[in-house]
Amino acid sequence: MTAESSSSTSTTAGADAEHQPKRRPSRANVQADIRAAAREVFLERGYANASLEGIAGRAGYSKGAVYSNFASKGALFMDLTSSVFTERATGFTAPALVPTSESADPETDMRFLALMILKQIRDTYRTNVVFAEFRSEVDRDPQLLEDYTAARAQLAESLAANIEEVVAARHLRLRVPALDAAVLVLALINGLSLEYVGREGEHVLSVDTMTGVLLSLVTRAE
Repeated sequence: MTAESSSSTSTTAGADAEHQPKRRPSRANVQADIRAAAREVFLERGYANASLEGIAGRAGYSKGAVYSNFASKGALFMDLTSSVFTERATGFTAPALVPTSESADPETDMRFLALMILKQIRDTYRTNVVFAEFRSEVDRDPQLLEDYTAARAQLAESLAANIEEVVAARHLRLRVPALDAAVLVLALINGLSLEYVGREGEHVLSVDTMTGVLLSLVTRAE
C-alpha cells in the first residue's frame, strides 16, 4: 500500500467516523442526569417556582425527555424524596451516631446526638424548607399525597429502628416508644429548618437545649 492510498484510506475512515450516529445515553444515565439537575433547581427555586423546562435545560435534555421518564413535576420530586429519605435514614444508624467512647453516659451520648442533629439541620435546612413547600402542594393531588405520606411513614419507621439500635448499643432505655421518638426527632429537624431561613450562620437552638430534649427520652438500662 502506497503512502497516498494509506492517507486516502485514513481520511475516508475519519469521515465515516464523523458521520456515525452518536450513541444515545442509556435510560439510566438520562434519569440520573435529570435527577441531579432537579435537585439543583428545586433547591435554588423551590418547588412551586421550579419548572420541568428549567430542569430539562439544566440537564441538557428536552422537556419531552423529562416527561418520558417522569410523569410530572410532582412525580419527579417524589422520586427525589424517596432517595433523600433513604439517605437520611442511613445517616441515623449506630455507626454514625454512637460515640467512640465506651462509657454509657446518657448526657454524653445525647450531647453527641444533639450535635449531629443540629449539624444536619444546618447543612440541609434548605432541603427541608422545599419539602415543607411540597407538602403544602400535595393536598391538591390525592396520589402524590398518598405517596408522600407513605414515604414519610417509612422514614419514621426506619429512624425508629435505628434509634432502638443506637439505644441498645449504648446500654440505654427509651422512655417513650421508638416510633414516637423518631417522629419527635423529625419534627425538630423540620421545624428548626424553617427557623434557619434568613438566619444562615446563626444558632437557632443551643446544643444544651437540644441535649436536654433528647435526655428526656432516655434513661440508663437496668
